[in-house]
Amino acid sequence: MDRCPSPTYTRSRLPLALLLILLWLPYLSMAQSYYVNYSLPSSGKVSVNIYDEKGAIVRELLHGQSQNAGSYNLLWDGKDGKGNTLANPLQYKWKLLKTPSGLQAEFITGVGSSYPNGANRQWESGLGNHEGTSSVAVDETHAYVAAGGGENVRTQVKLDRSLSQLVFSGWQPDIGQGYFARTILEGKIYGLQADGYVSFHSTSEINRMYQSVGTSANYVGSRWDALYPGKTRPGRGQIAMMQLMDMAGARIATTSHLVISYKEQNLIQWRNPANGAVLDQVTIPAPLGVAIDNAGNVLAISEGKVVRFSRSNKTLVQVIAATALDAPWRLDVDRSTGEILVAEKAGGNQVKKFSSSGSLLKSYGRKTGRAFGLHVATDFYDISDICSDNKGGFYVTEPGKRAIPRVAYINASGSLVKELVGAPPGRLSVRQSRMILR
Repeated sequence: MDRCPSPTYTRSRLPLALLLILLWLPYLSMAQSYYVNYSLPSSGKVSVNIYDEKGAIVRELLHGQSQNAGSYNLLWDGKDGKGNTLANPLQYKWKLLKTPSGLQAEFITGVGSSYPNGANRQWESGLGNHEGTSSVAVDETHAYVAAGGGENVRTQVKLDRSLSQLVFSGWQPDIGQGYFARTILEGKIYGLQADGYVSFHSTSEINRMYQSVGTSANYVGSRWDALYPGKTRPGRGQIAMMQLMDMAGARIATTSHLVISYKEQNLIQWRNPANGAVLDQVTIPAPLGVAIDNAGNVLAISEGKVVRFSRSNKTLVQVIAATALDAPWRLDVDRSTGEILVAEKAGGNQVKKFSSSGSLLKSYGRKTGRAFGLHVATDFYDISDICSDNKGGFYVTEPGKRAIPRVAYINASGSLVKELVGAPPGRLSVRQSRMILR
């Protein structure tokens, strides 16, 4: 990255060829005109904007213009983008961005985006709007990504495993509903809804369930109730309880396992996948994420550590110590190796890979999480779910409450394979997000 110096800065060379520089206006005043002075160490596409003290753009001076290496004096007349003369132009700042050949964007589907209802119906490809991307599951050929909630938009999509091709998208399973956990079992995709139900249908069939379209004949699949007895069913916007639950499923040898964690009840239950009947349960302190290992045992995050147990032996055995983790939230198992992937929340904001016996093998992402500024795709922030690709890599979702909602596919070495990003849910402004693309 080349940094363009101002008259009071010296030249420095940083990795990559992407530049963002912020300076107070040291313009040379000439009547009511001002000059932005800068130097380019190398050629590239250049954009320059004028900003007010709140960081809002008041005037665009250059937009992706090709410039050679050298010094430049860019004229500004002291007016905003509407032609209004500003009272004191010297109180404003300017930013310059240079890339080697400009930025390119590829649209697959809007993840966590809130599109308006329009005649072109392009808004239907969005994924959630009240809640961002919340869960992901994969099988041998496809990835299934879901949002935590939405209204008049799709809340789930089926893509190829590279996240490059959209296969289908589906409506919310009920009014304003989405999915906070997903798992695939015997050719069916299961989803833990925001209202406490678990719905499921064939992975090859789009979920057409939607509250105001047609009759019950339009509903696909089935559902059963996972709400803990005595709890009030969450209404729209009352989702905190469901975010503290998790679900995992796997078929190991000839046995199908499906478990649900209840943090508030200090409980994990084995459920019948077909009808939700409680098969067994174990008491465990404040469980969060759950997974099934390659032997059919349950792995669970409890009190900052990872423990292992089974239906036949409910003794909690520590696998990963709390000292090796920082705010662990979700976990999964790589079927090809038995390795354990743990996703951390704020405080850690990393993905950590452990052997099946609990030895740390690799950490992914910056420990402090993705910083404000230029987007670093291999860093993480506020991970909501993780799923192994069973080839050494993994998928993560991030809901975008204080960042950009996305689903990202990271390979075993830690490099980005693909990510899909979208607009933040609700009314979060882009300038608050941990991502800058210009």
